Amino acid sequence: KCIQTLQKVCGAKRTLPSSYQISGRLSLSSSPPIFGAFCNVHTGFLGPEEVGIKRFRVTAAGDPAPVEQALCEEAVVWKHLSHPNIVPFKGVTFRPLQLVSEWMPCGEIKEYIKENPQANLLSLLLGIAKGLNYLHSRNIIHGDLKGANIVVDTTGNAQILDFSLA
Repeated sequence: KCIQTLQKVCGAKRTLPSSYQISGRLSLSSSPPIFGAFCNVHTGFLGPEEVGIKRFRVTAAGDPAPVEQALCEEAVVWKHLSHPNIVPFKGVTFRPLQLVSEWMPCGEIKEYIKENPQANLLSLLLGIAKGLNYLHSRNIIHGDLKGANIVVDTTGNAQILDFSLA
C-alpha cells in the first residue's frame, strides 16, 4: 500500500524523493539508440559503469506533464524491486527525463535466442517465471510483458524490465 500511495503522489506531483536521483557523472555513449514508442534507450556510463538510459521524448510543443507523470510512476515501482530476474534500477535524471538501469549487453531475449541457439531455454523461461512470481508476490502486474521487455545478462539469466504499465 505504501508503494502504491507513493506512486500516486509522485505521479500526481511529477516529482520524486531526492534519493531517486542519480549521483555521479552520467554520459551517453556514441552507440545509436533503440527506439521505443515513447522513449529511446541509449547505452551510457554512470562513472565507469555501463548503464542503460531510457530517455523519454517530449516535443517542444508537447505537454511534458504526462511524460513526467509516467516517469515518476515507473521509477517508484522499479526503485523498490530487487530480484535476480528484474533489471536493477539505478535512478533518474530530470533534465532530460531519463530512467537509468544496469545495462544488459546480451540484449532482448528474442535476439539472444536467435544468436545463441544453444541457449538453455528452460533456464530462461524459469527465470522469467521467477521474476513474474516475485512481481506478483508484491501485488505488481507487469502489464506489458513481451520479448522486448525481457533481456539477458552476461550469465544467460533472463531479466524483466519496463514497468511503465505496472
